[in-house]
Amino acid sequence: MLAPGWTSYKHHLNYQTFQVRPQLGEGENVIAVEVGEGWYCGRLGFGGGERCIYGDGIALLAQLEIEYQDGERVIIASDSSWKSSVSPISSSELYDGEAYDATLDTPGWSSRSFDDKKWTSAQNIDFPTADLNSPNGPPVRGIGYLKPCNILLSPTNKIIVDFGQNLVGRIRVKVRGPKGHKIVFKHAEVLEKGELGIRPLRICKALDTLILSGEEIEWEPKFTFHGFRYVQVDNWPTNGGTPRLEDIKAIILHTNMEETGSFECSEEMVNKLHHNIR
Repeated sequence: MLAPGWTSYKHHLNYQTFQVRPQLGEGENVIAVEVGEGWYCGRLGFGGGERCIYGDGIALLAQLEIEYQDGERVIIASDSSWKSSVSPISSSELYDGEAYDATLDTPGWSSRSFDDKKWTSAQNIDFPTADLNSPNGPPVRGIGYLKPCNILLSPTNKIIVDFGQNLVGRIRVKVRGPKGHKIVFKHAEVLEKGELGIRPLRICKALDTLILSGEEIEWEPKFTFHGFRYVQVDNWPTNGGTPRLEDIKAIILHTNMEETGSFECSEEMVNKLHHNIR
């Protein structure tokens, strides 16, 4: 998740390696990638943050390394022969959240049967001067999920989903509704007077939006994450505007570290505090 992570991009660029042999099929194969702004050129920092701190454009550096049984080695590298297109993700920010328009989805875009004739050729840019490094730590992964423990109605009649504890991650929803129907998800760690407590967020929106295509969709944002316990759901298309408990879950994201110790004591509130921090 969120690879390659935050580095001093002018000096260090992390790369990831993947064993893709199990994914190869007979005949033609395809490499498909989605690229987001992330820490590189998204809004970042104190006092409202700045955009494009490290650069003003997003790019991809990729290569497929093939070694045949006879020892021959072939490299297929990203260049201007690759094709690109805009995606259904109209915006995605670490602070502000992600907007996804399912009406713009292109089914099968990452499959080998997809016709990319209407896509444009990728543009070559200068090769980076930063050192290319393999990561020196484990990756961030979705390590589990939480189901809602309650769905609340606020004093101003807002639908608020309570996951029972603070976490870092994002939501995953399964929903169907009319084409063009827009759902808004607002995240916060606390409630204030029964309403979503967005005051501590200052100008961080922590807001995801989903525009439906008319077909059922299971969706979660890809290039953002939030710290939250509560999610306000505006304009849910079914069940009188209230999602069912099984329609939404929270995906927990953190570094995929091996657990090497544990803690437990006789005070349950201290145990809960430790669990939340973990």
